[in-house]
Amino acid sequence: MLRGIALRRAGRVLAEGEELLAGGDSYGAGLRFDEALGRAGKHLTSGEPEVAGVAAGARVGLGRVCLVGSDFEQALGQFQEAQRLLPGGVDGYYWAGCAAAHLQRLADAERYFDAALERGPGDPRALAQRARVYFVQGRQPLARADLQAAEGVGQPTADDRWLLSVLQVRGADWAGAEKSLRGLVHEDTSRTPVALALLAYALERSGRQAAALPMYEQALVEGFETDSVLYRQGLVAYGLGRYDVSVRAWSALCERRPGDAACADALARATYAAAVPLVRRKDFAAAAEQLGRSEPHWPAGALDDTIADLRLYAAWKDADRGGPRAVRGHLEEALLRRPGDVRAVRSMALVEFWAGKRERAATLWTRALELRPEDIRARLELGLCYEKLGRKSDAERELTYVGQGAEGALRERAGLALAALSLADGAWGRAADLLMELPDESPRDVLLTEALYRSGRDRERSLGPLWRAAADARAGDGASARRALERADPATAGRAAREVALLVRKAALEEGAESGSLVAAVELSDRHLGESGGRFAASHAVLRINAGRRDAAVTTLRAAARRDPTDHRTLHTLALALLHGLGEGKGEGAGLKEQCIASWAALLHSPAFWEDFRIKAGGRYGEPVPTARIDSVKGKLKEYAEARLAAAGGGPSSRVLLERELRAARLLAESGGFPPAPGSARTLACGPLFLAEWGLVDTFGDFLRAAEEMHAGRAAAGRRGSGGRTYDAGQLRRSFSVLGIAEAQAEAGLYADALETLADHRCVDCRTQEYIRRQGVHTRQVRSRSPQQCRSGCPSFDTVHPGYAGRAGKERLLAEDADALAAQILLKRSRATLSEAEPDLEEVSASWREAVDRSSAGGQAGQVHTEIADMAIGRAESLLRAKRRDEAVAVLECARSTTAGGQLDRVQGQLAGALNARGVQTVNALHEARETMADGTMIERLRPPVADLRRSVELNPHAAVSHLNLCHVLNVLASLLIKDGSVIEAVDLLQERADKMAVARGHHPGNPEIETMNTQAADDMTAVLVAIANSRSTQGRR
Repeated sequence: MLRGIALRRAGRVLAEGEELLAGGDSYGAGLRFDEALGRAGKHLTSGEPEVAGVAAGARVGLGRVCLVGSDFEQALGQFQEAQRLLPGGVDGYYWAGCAAAHLQRLADAERYFDAALERGPGDPRALAQRARVYFVQGRQPLARADLQAAEGVGQPTADDRWLLSVLQVRGADWAGAEKSLRGLVHEDTSRTPVALALLAYALERSGRQAAALPMYEQALVEGFETDSVLYRQGLVAYGLGRYDVSVRAWSALCERRPGDAACADALARATYAAAVPLVRRKDFAAAAEQLGRSEPHWPAGALDDTIADLRLYAAWKDADRGGPRAVRGHLEEALLRRPGDVRAVRSMALVEFWAGKRERAATLWTRALELRPEDIRARLELGLCYEKLGRKSDAERELTYVGQGAEGALRERAGLALAALSLADGAWGRAADLLMELPDESPRDVLLTEALYRSGRDRERSLGPLWRAAADARAGDGASARRALERADPATAGRAAREVALLVRKAALEEGAESGSLVAAVELSDRHLGESGGRFAASHAVLRINAGRRDAAVTTLRAAARRDPTDHRTLHTLALALLHGLGEGKGEGAGLKEQCIASWAALLHSPAFWEDFRIKAGGRYGEPVPTARIDSVKGKLKEYAEARLAAAGGGPSSRVLLERELRAARLLAESGGFPPAPGSARTLACGPLFLAEWGLVDTFGDFLRAAEEMHAGRAAAGRRGSGGRTYDAGQLRRSFSVLGIAEAQAEAGLYADALETLADHRCVDCRTQEYIRRQGVHTRQVRSRSPQQCRSGCPSFDTVHPGYAGRAGKERLLAEDADALAAQILLKRSRATLSEAEPDLEEVSASWREAVDRSSAGGQAGQVHTEIADMAIGRAESLLRAKRRDEAVAVLECARSTTAGGQLDRVQGQLAGALNARGVQTVNALHEARETMADGTMIERLRPPVADLRRSVELNPHAAVSHLNLCHVLNVLASLLIKDGSVIEAVDLLQERADKMAVARGHHPGNPEIETMNTQAADDMTAVLVAIANSRSTQGRR
């Protein structure tokens, strides 16, 4: 019984040791194993199997502790002792095999594992460990068989499965390897990159390249970037036709192995193969680039011919698509690689020719002929190039050679070119002969017909109805020519109809027919010449005006001006036609007047018109015309237009519109002008009416915004505008709106009208809608703080205010500009009122107050206060110099009620000075008249100057002279009051005098005059008080 208890306790200690060893506490485990061995050892003599089993387990545990401490010999001894204690046990032999393997005693290890498997058949541990021994011994089939057996009877470790997968790969068991490796990829993350590479290899070797390629890619992504993986990836990709992947993989490999010829050869072949699909897709440029990148891996010059061909094909392809820069680049490389390629030379010649480099093109075509003298196409192109260069003899030589040696289209092109050379020389007969030699074809027939007509050989063959009509007209038969022209379709008749039209017009002008028939002939010819709105518009319009058809003339001129607003000849004729058409009683209304004003303003500011005028005048007078004369003519022309407008009943509004238009045009001219079309070389200097009339409002709005941004950028960068031109964005913007009318009205002194304009700058449509909404009741609107504007989204807003067209927040900006302009006009009106002999100061004050109010929203109130102060002070100083002191004081009082801040201080200082001057002047005048004036009268006359001086001191307590003057006058007035018996008032004045002097001493310490006056004031006060006291004492004794 006691032995059984001891045995059970020994078993428990043994189990505790196993737990400690499994937990990593080898020291504690060793103590438990020793204790278990000691407990069991006491009963070993009994021979009981249970006791031997516990003792053998303790020996195995001690041996495992030794294995953990790398004491393999000691461990082997413990395991052998376990074998002795329990010969039929598996663990003693299994762990002995492990210890022997650690000691590199592989034969002993194999023997121990064999013994373990004899005692425990199919033990997966022993199978796996024996497989490792076989693996180290190089007996891989046996190792793989043991691992597969272990996998079949138990749960193998990750290491076992990893070894098995490696053995399967080495044994070409691709299906087994794939199965093992797929499990490892997802379970053992530490070996994932290598497992992916092996899995890819297994898939590749089993013939599944498409599945292998992404595995290689994933292995590289996971960080397994070995040379072998890069090589295998490139190889698999190459087999799949994924040459781009091959190029990428083998490029990386070549960077690692720069001297490896085999690697370089593989990369070169892959690059070449990658270019093939690009060529099939006709992406020749990309293919050339691809091959170019592989050149370092090929022998020198090996790819020159291939890349040259690709560049040539790419150039031809890009030429069809219109890419001259790319074409030039391709051809330059092709010529660099293969200078003797006649195709590349000819193609480059064409590129240079169309680029305008004709001499270079001729040189290249000459080079092409040197390389291939029989090249007829190159010779034809050289001849055509000579023709463009003006080298007629060389052109004729080459073209004649082509015409004699070529056939078909080349011969025809050469013949047409030779005929063109003859036509350029005016040799119509020779051209006809050359064209007669060519086969019948429409281009040749058309040219031949005209050549026969021009050379007078119109009877040699049929010319067709229109050229026959032209020949008849040339022979004097104008009637048949007109009939033919009337029947012809202008859209298809072509040059023949133009020729007939010119002859009809010429005949009509030479006949001097009455104006009606002349105009009819001209209009008939215009149908085919298409020039009624072009370069003949002015002359045609004059014909119509002379025929009494002014409206038709204006229509013609307006159409021509709309097509080209910068044509000064059309503009000049239109301006005159409109001006002389005013007042003809045909109900043209305001629209015709506005057109007239718009045209004249643009004409007066047209540099092209005045330059043409100057040249013609210089030719007429035989000497240059000075600029001063031109300016004088401009002035007279302006006066002429004004007079005609006035005679036509234009009234003040027309004059104002003209001034606004002229002012806007002048500002635009000073800023460099306005291009009416993007990229136009010629510019316009016009006004807003012109923009609206010719549909240029949107274009002008875009131009003005872009100009403002450009000048703002220049200003921010500290750079000046080009050409030293002046640019005032705000002024230009305002001039091209209703605000410009207000400015013109203000310039004319029509301030009330200008303010009314600024109070309501709606378009006609918006005004009409408001009138209808009020049911036709017209009431004069009172000008309010906010001007009346067009409704939101009004389509006429941009037309009325082109300077604001297309802007974000344009209504708000217009309102702000209107307020700022109103403030300036109010100041201008107040300045004009102040300069009158008897200014209405109430009106001035009202103008100033409204100007301050209008400028407050835009943050300009401070500037307006400054202008008011400057204006008032300047006017007051002028009045003071003229000794009009009352008026000066009134002006400053008016300004004092409207200014603020520092400007109020300035005004108050000037007002104090004016009050002081007025007070002193009054006192001096009273002093001169003292002898003729009673004391009572003198006292009353002194009170106003005293009030002025008191206020002067109050407004400017720092002015010493005001204090002195006030105290002096107070002393005089007190003396008079004492004499008059008003002693109490006198004492009050003297006390005031003393107080004022005390204040003055505080402001001006050490001032001798003030100190003297202060002492005198104190003495005078004392003397008066003593005198009063003595007087009262005397009266008391009496």
